Amino acid sequence: MLKHPLESISGIRGIYPDSLDIHYVFLTSCKFGRYLDGREVAVGMDTRQSSVLLKKAAISGLLYSGSSVIDLGITTTPEVFRYTKKHGIKGGIMITASHNPKEWNGIKFIVDARGPTEDKLQKIIETECTYSNAGELKKGDSSEYYSDIVDFIGKDSARDLVLALDAGGGSVVYNAPAMFNELGAKVILINGSPGIFSRVIDPTQDSLQNLSNIVKKTKCNIGFAFDCDGDRLQVVDSEGDKLPPDFTLAAALQNVPPYSRVAISVDTSEAVMQIARERKLHVYISPVGEANVVDTMLKNDCVLGGEGSSAGVIDPSFSFCRDGLLAAAHILKNFNQKKLPAKELFAQHYTIRTKIQFDRNTAFMVLKNLKKKYPDAITVDGVKIVLRNGWCLIRPSRTEDVLRLSAESDSKEQAEMILDNIKHEIASIGVSS
Repeated sequence: MLKHPLESISGIRGIYPDSLDIHYVFLTSCKFGRYLDGREVAVGMDTRQSSVLLKKAAISGLLYSGSSVIDLGITTTPEVFRYTKKHGIKGGIMITASHNPKEWNGIKFIVDARGPTEDKLQKIIETECTYSNAGELKKGDSSEYYSDIVDFIGKDSARDLVLALDAGGGSVVYNAPAMFNELGAKVILINGSPGIFSRVIDPTQDSLQNLSNIVKKTKCNIGFAFDCDGDRLQVVDSEGDKLPPDFTLAAALQNVPPYSRVAISVDTSEAVMQIARERKLHVYISPVGEANVVDTMLKNDCVLGGEGSSAGVIDPSFSFCRDGLLAAAHILKNFNQKKLPAKELFAQHYTIRTKIQFDRNTAFMVLKNLKKKYPDAITVDGVKIVLRNGWCLIRPSRTEDVLRLSAESDSKEQAEMILDNIKHEIASIGVSS
């Protein structure tokens, strides 16, 4: 059982109420308010049952610290990022555990329209919670985000397309169907009851069989599935096949002008890198994690960034956030323009991603030993071992007590072999999973 919240640039997450409760959220939100010196903060939440109590605790902590609060109610994470950027609001808090199981919840901080880096997060956590004159509480509306996407992508960009939308019980259910209608698509909605999670919340980890069946039965052009807070997107094609999560980032790269600079996380398929090379893009490799990708983008003046492993796309001209809804709108436009990458490309670069339970200290012991054994490995994030027939990446999760393993090769069999070999490597250095 997780005893303490996990604190990382991906947010603070824990199991409610065992390792994350209202007292912790009040205190941490108060610290955040003091860190911002009482500046205004926008607060949103996802559709988990625990989010209502935790949002109230966060608002209370912020008000206690002297910050004024704009309560956005139930939102997606990308909405809160966009709202703070568009309106020049110093801080934001999203109550969500994103793609984690429903028993989890968490706090995602926003500072200057982006997620905090490791050093800033540490400063927030170390800030003392002290009382200041209570700030003002008011209601806000972040739903303008959806019309902003329509304006950004172009009205009727998805004209005559039929879309199956799996909301997964998450907060996209409230406004996303109407947005896709505005883009010109006909929408067939499933799992549209907020807070009812009838599948794995992370759509990249679920079979999405219901969505696949709907796509085939109703002859949809495409299917989209989202996680609880709308930042993660999984695509299903017209044949009902679940495409690799890397497809989303690969599709986004199709819109980037040649010779542009892009930031891509280390756990991304070689298929994406192949498209980047074909488009003559300058690629900067980032550690995994939205804030890390954004940091790499800003340092290198990149026009796009993303993570293949989490189906994440970040367009800084819109917001500094992994945005599944914006990525979905781009994909619909690309579909009509016949600019989507061929799924056969991903069959040639077969990727397997899995995880094994590890406490954090043990995970770091594994990495230390692997670095000694493979001195030529890429260590941007964890240990990435480049092999003659593919690669494997071993890294500790920032959101769970697990060790994440990825392997890629030119076939499923070869990728499975690489993955099995690395598991044996972990056992051979004297650490059991």
